[in-house]
Amino acid sequence: MVGKATCRIAGAMIAIATASVALALPASAQDTPQARPDASAACPDRPTLEGAVPERDTALTLPAEWEDFANMSMHWLAVRTQLGTVLCIETTWAIDVANFEKFDDRFVGFDWSGYEVGGYMLIDTAGTGSVTDTGAKPLFSPDKGHFAAVQFSDAGWGGLEGFAVWRTYSGGMAPMHVDTFLPTMADWRIDKWENEGCIHLSGVPYERVKDWRKMEQYERDRYVSRSREGWKLSSSAECSKS
Repeated sequence: MVGKATCRIAGAMIAIATASVALALPASAQDTPQARPDASAACPDRPTLEGAVPERDTALTLPAEWEDFANMSMHWLAVRTQLGTVLCIETTWAIDVANFEKFDDRFVGFDWSGYEVGGYMLIDTAGTGSVTDTGAKPLFSPDKGHFAAVQFSDAGWGGLEGFAVWRTYSGGMAPMHVDTFLPTMADWRIDKWENEGCIHLSGVPYERVKDWRKMEQYERDRYVSRSREGWKLSSSAECSKS
């Protein structure tokens, strides 16, 4: 399949993430709306899928800087939203979490991994909150009106398995473009937003890779994604067409 475009079915996860893993519960579940949420009290006491059992013995661990607005139970992550409600995000399927980050006063996220799967959970605390799996850490546009992510794995069971662009608005976020037919390459990444309407991406064809520890030494194939073309990928290193 090297050099061919491959359809990645896992990309559909971003379309159902909010409905399947998040519940917005009223602030009345907490003693004080702005207090740290209690996942055990505010979120369900069982996983969504009956009989599902985490492949770990304890709840996942949050970093200290998240403790004023988030809390973990065995199956759920509770996050306080900007309206004072509690957003419950299921984590039953995660074995480990890492690289917790606050992008600003609104967006937070973290890497997650499970049995032969993984992704990046981006949480929007605007309004009553929402969540989506971007597969890998997203990159926001200069004015934060959009963000984009690309993720491609050999197993094909990542959180995105493709390239996607989302729009942000005052009360949430929405996907504008999802592409699960990426050329089969290693080390796909978003290099930068050139402006609000164009993204630079790149990857390394598998046939060039001789040592996976030295990916930076290999020539990369360049792509751009332009808003005027519906964010579709084009093989080019330039945002402006000649």
